[in-house]
Amino acid sequence: MAKKQTKRTRRRRAARAPAPQNTLGLISAAQQICSYTNPFCDAAKGAKWPDGAAIRSVALDAVGAVNFATNSEGHLSVLCISDAYPYYGVGTINSGTNGGVVSFDDLSTFPGTETDSPVRYRITSMGYKISCTSTRMNTKGMLRLRLYSVQDPASLALMETSTPYADQVLDIPLSRLIEKDVYVNIGAVGIDARIFRKTIGAVSTDLAGLIAAGDLLEWQVLTVSVLGGEISTNCLEISCYQHYEKVYTDGDTRMRFSTPAKKASQGFVDTAINTARSVGGYIEGAAKTIDNVYHSKAMQLLLNSVPMTRGPNRAIMAARQSVPLLVD
Repeated sequence: MAKKQTKRTRRRRAARAPAPQNTLGLISAAQQICSYTNPFCDAAKGAKWPDGAAIRSVALDAVGAVNFATNSEGHLSVLCISDAYPYYGVGTINSGTNGGVVSFDDLSTFPGTETDSPVRYRITSMGYKISCTSTRMNTKGMLRLRLYSVQDPASLALMETSTPYADQVLDIPLSRLIEKDVYVNIGAVGIDARIFRKTIGAVSTDLAGLIAAGDLLEWQVLTVSVLGGEISTNCLEISCYQHYEKVYTDGDTRMRFSTPAKKASQGFVDTAINTARSVGGYIEGAAKTIDNVYHSKAMQLLLNSVPMTRGPNRAIMAARQSVPLLVD
């Protein structure tokens, strides 16, 4: 004779049951959030920040890599900054500072950058992948990564790249990069980070010119340093991933392909911002690992945005609430 089910038994079985199809809305919302926050995701290409800005823009992506070598003392220091264009600069390491104090001056743009003098621009997401290009036998020294929120752009000309007083710090043996890359998520800093900003025009390879323009305060700055490596050895590759919107003059033919950003609810936008913040600056692993980190953070924040319930009911509620958050 079959045992009669009680209400408690039915509730327990329901809690263990797989989530229903309603959760597809939740998964879709998390995937969209990742396209705005994970610069290493394929879906980030062509993404526009979903605030419904009336300005028509063209979505562009700067994806390119540069190899770097140590100097005659086995040191290397690279500054990565961005405005309408992603720049890098190899610093001059001051003697007697053990590679710590570095002067930066001349800059170059990463490969894949559209150096096209837009009228306005804004960054959707950006990040860097740090890889080791030397063999295991020729790899030694320490890798130092520093993320800064720049309060005074003039301080970029002379930096203490070994300081512990940065927003986020990572010091690891360079040889660890042979096993897995390090991904760096560049965070938005200022309240105006995702508004359209006027550009200074053409590409500037002069750091002093960028400092004078005062356009380097809204996104974090990265320094990548190698200390005590093999002398004069190509050992590091930095890949840039920057996704942004650009606005050109009315007569520019590229504006034929321009569209305004889609509109999402404030709750969706807040969840995207909090996802980017909660991921942190440095992630070690493969590209798939990075996707999983962003996706799990987005799912967690979406679930936390609904009242506490048990089992699949909570997922159902999150899915229902996510539907009006999705952009068209």
